[in-house]
Order: sequence, then structure tokens, then C-alpha cells
Amino acid sequence: MVSIRRKSWQSFRLKTLLLAMTVLAIVLGLYVKSYRDRRSAIDTINGLDAWLSIKHDGPQWLHRFVSDEKYFWNPVAVRFNPDHPVTDAELQSVMKHLMTFKDLRYLNFYRSRITDAGLAQLFPLSDKLDSLDIRNTSVSDNGIAHLKQLHRLTLLRLSDSKISPEGVETIRKSLPNCKLE
Repeated sequence: MVSIRRKSWQSFRLKTLLLAMTVLAIVLGLYVKSYRDRRSAIDTINGLDAWLSIKHDGPQWLHRFVSDEKYFWNPVAVRFNPDHPVTDAELQSVMKHLMTFKDLRYLNFYRSRITDAGLAQLFPLSDKLDSLDIRNTSVSDNGIAHLKQLHRLTLLRLSDSKISPEGVETIRKSLPNCKLE
């Protein structure tokens, strides 16, 4: 009878070990997948000739095992190149990638071809964005409704856009904590 107890105890320990290893493998797989998805998003945005400001993320022990440093990049700002002006269609194609950046705070569309319709696409980022640069764009008073939805904005650069002085005043009233330049 003692041998039976020993077998069932050993069996229980083996089952527990296998279950723990399975759970660990799943968690680690999901963790690595999120880094791989972010890496893919970074490559896609770099394909539009954009510049990224990044902070390093991830546990230090994992840095030793992964040689590709981009796995640990966490973009906080994206600046689209004014020499390759991004369009509304290009913005739409990268929105799902922009949403994967958990610490994204700043978007710069200076001299881009973004329009009022392009601003509407930024709504999923309304809980993230602190700063937005739409200088020298075609954004007009019709885009103010979309700007109002970006309630976390603390800085909005809009000089040389098509927004009228009345529109600027409307934005100032709608986003009282936002500095307008």
C-alpha cells in the first residue's frame, strides 16, 4: 500500500509540473508574440519613411536571449517625414500598427497630405495622444470635430493649416488644457 501512495504522489507531482510548464510556455509565447507584433509594426511604419522616438521595454533577462534590439523598442512618438508626405490612405493602413504602441504620445504630420478625414482615423488613439502636430496640412474647420475627440491633448501645433481663427477659438474652448501653437 505504501508503494501505491508513492506512485500517486509522484504522479500528482508530474502532472503539476507538466501543467506548470504548459502554462509557462503559453505565457512566454504570448509575451514574445506581442514583441514580434510590435517589431512588425515598427518595420511597417519605417516603410513610410517615418522617424520613431523610442524607449526600451521588456525585462533585462530577456534582453540577453534576444539579439535583435528592435524587439524591445516601444515607440512614444512618430514623426512622418515631410519629404514623403503621408496621406489619409497611408495613415489608415498603419493605424492598426500605431494602436499596438502602448506608450505612443505624439504624432507629427507636419507638411503631410492628411485631411479632415484623416483626423477622424485618430479617434482610437484618443486615450493615448498628448501632442499632435498638423502644421502645414489641409486640415480645416471641418476637422475640428475630430480634434475635439482627442481629449488628452496638451499640445496641438496647427499653424499654417486651413483652420480659421474662429476654429482655433473653438478648439481652445473645447480643449482648455491644450496649448495651441
